[in-house]
Amino acid sequence: MAVDAIWFLSDKEELYAIVSLIKRIVSAGVNDFTCAALRTSFLASCVSACRGRTTSLADAVNFMGQKLHEHLQESHGDEVLKAEASAKVHKFTEWALKCIGLHARVRESWGKGNHGTIIDVQLHLRAFKTFLDIADNDLTAKDFTKAFDAACFPLKLFSSTFDQGWAAGISAAAIQGLLELLVEGGADNVSQYFLEAARYGSTEPVRILLQITQRNSFDIDVDLALSFAAHYGKLENMGCLVEEVNTIAFLGPLMRAAEHGCLQVVEWFVNRGCRCYYLG
Repeated sequence: MAVDAIWFLSDKEELYAIVSLIKRIVSAGVNDFTCAALRTSFLASCVSACRGRTTSLADAVNFMGQKLHEHLQESHGDEVLKAEASAKVHKFTEWALKCIGLHARVRESWGKGNHGTIIDVQLHLRAFKTFLDIADNDLTAKDFTKAFDAACFPLKLFSSTFDQGWAAGISAAAIQGLLELLVEGGADNVSQYFLEAARYGSTEPVRILLQITQRNSFDIDVDLALSFAAHYGKLENMGCLVEEVNTIAFLGPLMRAAEHGCLQVVEWFVNRGCRCYYLG
């Protein structure tokens, strides 16, 4: 719980207090850093996602449950395991949103309002970096990869409700900073989530993950991402990939769109200069 409070800090005094508390707890013998890293990464993502949503916080649990159900329906695997995963994510989401609501009410009662400045973001990321430094070698690259997974999941489900321009705002800066720290720790699933963002999400997560891959010189399959976006009719993601990375591998995605009878996607490629005679 001490680590989870990181994302609601409002000044340096609170930062010093929470870091001191974490150190005392660790000194007392508590060392489940893996669980703490996964849980707080999920919470941080929910905090950022909820700040960027056009729908109310009260509707968030039901909305995420619906999106999770849709996501699992499209995935392969044992139905029992998928049901267990759904229940677990739903439980964590309820917990995260209760935390967000509680802290919001406390801040309002203190007259502090919402976290809305880059200074707040820097404070939270500084606290999280301190936690990672305290954990040190107790967190492995595998742990950082799992934490990256936990942080990306709410973004993938919530991103369709983000306000336009979310990727250029404070909330996006917070999640990007978090993901950058996890990558520095050894998370190696950035490319996987880049492809999933192109397939399921909106342009905001796509832009963030693109920036992370470019900054860290990761190899990503932009052509495959374009194919996924085309297959699922994500026109905005397609435009983002073309504009940000200048990918021009249109033939494969165009053929796939034509096979599925997706006229909108075919027209998109044609308007971008892809010739109709490719369709044979």
